[in-house]
Order: sequence, then structure tokens, then C-alpha cells
Amino acid sequence: MMSRGKGRKAAFGRFLVLAMTGLTALGCGQAKPAAQPAAQPAAAKAPEKSFDAAAYYKGKEIKLIVPFEPGGSLDVSARLLAPVLSQYIPGQPNVVVENRPGAGGVTGMNYFYSSVKPDGYTIIHASLPEFNQLWAEASRANYDVSKMPALGGLSEGSMTYMSAKKGIKNAKDLYGREGVFYAAVRSPASTTTVDMLSSLTALGLKFKAVQYPGGAGEARPAVLKGEADFFNDSPTAYWKSLDSEVKNGTIVAAWQTGLLRGDDIVRDERMDHIPTFAEVYKEATGKDLSGEALEEQKLVAGSRSANRTFLMPPGTPQEIVDAVGAALVKAFQDEKWISKNQVKGKPLGYVDGKTYTQISKRMLSTPKTIVERHLQRWKEGTS
Repeated sequence: MMSRGKGRKAAFGRFLVLAMTGLTALGCGQAKPAAQPAAQPAAAKAPEKSFDAAAYYKGKEIKLIVPFEPGGSLDVSARLLAPVLSQYIPGQPNVVVENRPGAGGVTGMNYFYSSVKPDGYTIIHASLPEFNQLWAEASRANYDVSKMPALGGLSEGSMTYMSAKKGIKNAKDLYGREGVFYAAVRSPASTTTVDMLSSLTALGLKFKAVQYPGGAGEARPAVLKGEADFFNDSPTAYWKSLDSEVKNGTIVAAWQTGLLRGDDIVRDERMDHIPTFAEVYKEATGKDLSGEALEEQKLVAGSRSANRTFLMPPGTPQEIVDAVGAALVKAFQDEKWISKNQVKGKPLGYVDGKTYTQISKRMLSTPKTIVERHLQRWKEGTS
């Protein structure tokens, strides 16, 4: 019988392979931001070769910036992780969470990129900043993820649910329905927005995208009250507060983004009773999802393989990146972290900084046709 330690290492190894190979279908043809990123602070002086991380961090404080409102999934994970991460960084500095919300995470990311000193005392915990960079024309992102050293990332699919107010009891029954549907969205360039607008278009629905600046804290209640028809949320949020709403008939679990394994979209095991959109589409139409719609779903499913990242400012010395990155991976493997992030007995997946960097590069090479098509949907849906 395999020991728990060896089992975790083996599972992690498999996840790394899947995360790396699962995004090969995302295409090529680099999509660049509409504007040049803002200038960032000058690089910090590189530490000496005999860099002593414990001495450097002992008695110090590290800010862990969350570019979203308190109470959202990233804020919760950052606050759970902070004390665990502190234990593994040499010198055990105090890790303090700081919220800098606005514009779907863009305000905090722009600040982090242009204003934070690359001295190792500030980290940002962001949600797929590559998407805001791809759609910079709409998001006003003014940064370049490729210049920010990645420490690692977390993996989690997401699911779309709909209000039961319109009497629809199954997602397949949406196909070809008349009327206008309202999708609650966080920002134009989030994976959840791309997923919902792409899926609603494939189902032949007319829709309006309604932006909720407060994110899930505002959008979730709107769907529960029937003020909006759709929202896309995480498995953690589903099992903590939404499963009971599905059981009592307030909302209907519609579909999940899934994760990309090889060239196939598969269900996230943390909500394996909910079908992927590709499955819903086939049941509704009798046809396999194909063409542009399938490529968009693969982009979303692939990006969810490492959708929450931890970054340092441009110019951070590599010795610092290596020390904090190694500590982050150890924190992800800590029992305290695992016990607080399990869904159905299964913890969040994770990748190290090197693997995340490879995934990030693939996301940033998304074909321009996909970028432009989604931007057009956004403009039409919010007009």
C-alpha cells in the first residue's frame, strides 16, 4: 500500500504533467495588450551569492495583496494560507493580507506592477491576470504578466448556475429559448465571463451581461433573488453555500468549466455530479460541441488548471523568488492548508512557479480571433 506522503507526491506529479500537457490545444498567435504596460520600479540590487533568506526575512513583514474585495474566494484562500506560508519562509516573517479591489482585479494588478518595490516583501494573489492582459482594451490592464516572477498557482474549475425563477429545471432546456437572459459578471476578461458568454451564445440565447463591481459578494445574492439569471462560481462556494440552494430549488446547477486533460475537457472531481458545458450542449442538440465554441471552452478549461497565481514584482532577485517559491509549495502540502481546502475529501490542486510560467505563456498566446470574438460579445452584451 502506498504511504500518504508518497501518494501525495505521486498525485502532485501527475497533476503537473496534466496541467502542462492539457494546455497544448490553446493555439498560437500572440494576442498583445492594447497599450504598453506601465513602467515598473527599478530592479532591486541582487542579493549576495551567499544570500541568507532566514536573516533577510527574520522579524520582517510580507504583504500578500488580494486585488479583490474581502470575502471572495481569493481573499478567503489568502487568509487561510498566510499563517501557513509564514511558517515555511525562512526567518518566518509575518504574512499580512491587504485588499486592493477594483475593476475585476485590474486595479490591484496595475498598482502591483508599477508601484511595488521588488524587494521580496510583497506578493500578489491574483486570478488569471493573463485574461485581463489579453483583453486589455476592455479591462484597462496596464501590466505584463510575463515580467512578474511566478511563485506557483492553484487549480480549480468553476460552475455556472441559474435562477429557478424562469421555471427552467435543466440546463439542456435552455437551448433555443426565447427572451433575454441576464448574466451576472465580475469583469469583461475573467474566465467565468468568457465561459458564460461563450456558452450562452452556443445555446442560441439572447443575453445581457450585468457587471457587479463587488464580485461574488454582490452577484451571488442577485441570482438567488432572481435579479440575474446566471453566475459562475467556484466548487468551494458551491459546497459551502449553494448546494443547499440547489436542493431546495432556488437555483439550478447548469454546467461546469471542467479541466483540460490532454485534449479533452473532463469534469472537475470536486463537483463531479455537474456536467461540463460540452456535455450539456450534446444533450441539448444531439451534436458534439465543435469549432470556435469548442476552442473557447478548451481555453477556459485549460486556464482553470492553474487559475489562482502568486506573483512577485518585476525585477525581484531570483534568490528571493526561489526561497519564497519553495516555501509556497511546502505550504500547499501542509496538513493545515489541505484540511481547510478540501471539497468532498479532495484538496485544491497546485503547480510550482516553473509550471505556472509555462501555462501562463500558453494563455498569453491565445489566438487573436478568440480575443476579438469575446470582446465583441462583451460590447454587444453590455450595450
